[in-house]
Amino acid sequence: MQIWVMTNGGPGDATTILPVYAVQTALSSQRYDLGSAASMVSVLLMAGVLVLYFRQMFRQEGEAL
Repeated sequence: MQIWVMTNGGPGDATTILPVYAVQTALSSQRYDLGSAASMVSVLLMAGVLVLYFRQMFRQEGEAL
């Protein structure tokens, strides 16, 4: 959200992040289908990052024991 606060989406929406794009698309453009799809992509990306992070964290924890 810091990008949004500093640039308000940047020149020509160049720095609009995916969650902000999803909300703007769904609410202001009334494209609920596209906003929902962008939200799901965002959730899946974050879930993938979380799985990789936990895998690395538990791998390092096993080495410390």
